Amino acid sequence: MLFGIGRTCNFGDYKWEIKKFPNLESGEFWLHKEQYQFADRWLFDCEDDAKDFLIEYGIEEKVIKKWFSLASIYTLVEGELDEKFSQAYVNKMMGY
Repeated sequence: MLFGIGRTCNFGDYKWEIKKFPNLESGEFWLHKEQYQFADRWLFDCEDDAKDFLIEYGIEEKVIKKWFSLASIYTLVEGELDEKFSQAYVNKMMGY
């Protein structure tokens, strides 16, 4: 499993996102995909390395743990990323 971390900046306000990828092809597609807004992206092959990276940016461990539990898995299908939602994300959206 690969882990992608994305960051966008809107007038000094950073928004972070965590994505999981089952293979290198899917991760590299996301890493190099053009976006309309400026975004920084990093790809990690180890969850601990990805978490350590976020800690270096001053994000609390409990926040990181929650982000990773809600992260969806993205697979490259016919030139587009297909999203499979995590069970924690589904439960949150359903209000459980």
